[in-house]
Amino acid sequence: MKLGAARDQSRSAWRLVVIEVVADSATFSYRLDRNKLRQTRSREGRYLLRTNLVEDDPNKLWSHYLLLVAVEEAFKNLKRCYGASGERNGIIVAATKPTGCPMPQPNDLSKSLAALDENSTLIAVIEMSQSSWLVAGIIPGVERHPAKKLNPDEGGVLRLLHRWRGEAEKAGRNISWTAVAYEAGRDGFWLARWLRAHGVEAYVIHPNSIAVSREHRRAKTDRLDTALLKRAFLGWLRGEREHCSMAAIPSLEEEDAKRPSRERENLVGERTRIGNRVKSTLARLGIRGFKPSLRTAAYRLERLRTPEGEPVPAHTLAGLRRARWRGCSCSPSRSGRSRRRASNGWNGNQTVVPIR
Repeated sequence: MKLGAARDQSRSAWRLVVIEVVADSATFSYRLDRNKLRQTRSREGRYLLRTNLVEDDPNKLWSHYLLLVAVEEAFKNLKRCYGASGERNGIIVAATKPTGCPMPQPNDLSKSLAALDENSTLIAVIEMSQSSWLVAGIIPGVERHPAKKLNPDEGGVLRLLHRWRGEAEKAGRNISWTAVAYEAGRDGFWLARWLRAHGVEAYVIHPNSIAVSREHRRAKTDRLDTALLKRAFLGWLRGEREHCSMAAIPSLEEEDAKRPSRERENLVGERTRIGNRVKSTLARLGIRGFKPSLRTAAYRLERLRTPEGEPVPAHTLAGLRRARWRGCSCSPSRSGRSRRRASNGWNGNQTVVPIR
């Protein structure tokens, strides 16, 4: 048996054996280290207490130790309940001072963390489009579910909510909470920030979290969409999962801080799309290996030849020149020095190769 295999099988007992290998020989000798064996036997059945407590009184330190033993026993029982096996001799570590940052609190947007009282909560959803907004609500004490189409005006939404609040108060209900939600899309988060600034609890629903019918020819109107939003939003307010999830509403500064990176991603994508289109156009002519990203690509277009030895046709060459110009105009900078100079956002630093 090899020494490595014997060491893996013996585990901790390997430390008690002293092995001596004879030089220039295939033999070895081993003996038992009596001192290590004596130290090991003296520690059997004991816990090793490692602590950063500074206590001069041994009684206080011993009371902390007994408390930690009880905690460890409770964790062992918890492991047995969940079917964990392979218990080993525990090492108790007492830490009374935090050595790092506290763990962040989870930001669970899949359900509401506040209890919903439907008798004192005015609920409204907004289906937003470019030309009009459809606001649908659930008013406590009112059996009907009203819906009102408005022009895209945040003030009109706030006046409508105040009117519905008055109707609930006439029905004998005291409204203590107004919750409004709309689906994330083209309008972004400005309306949610504006409503929150005026005392209305606003939420933005993640569009991919709402379950919709997958029928090919299903009816789709603004009123059906608001009914779907109301069901999803009401389930979310009740704390039920898998109805919908909310998008985190950033501040105006946080939203603006994302613009440079998003703009650069769009420019890189546009440059890649134009480059692929140039390569596809040349591939139809039998020309391969052309790299539109080179600085000298505009000059190499004139010297390109088809497999028949013919130059690139005039109209095709003019289209490639225009595509090359757009690709150079939207090309983002690769210089780290220029990005460091633009500390408030990406500056573009465009490089344009003139085409003659």
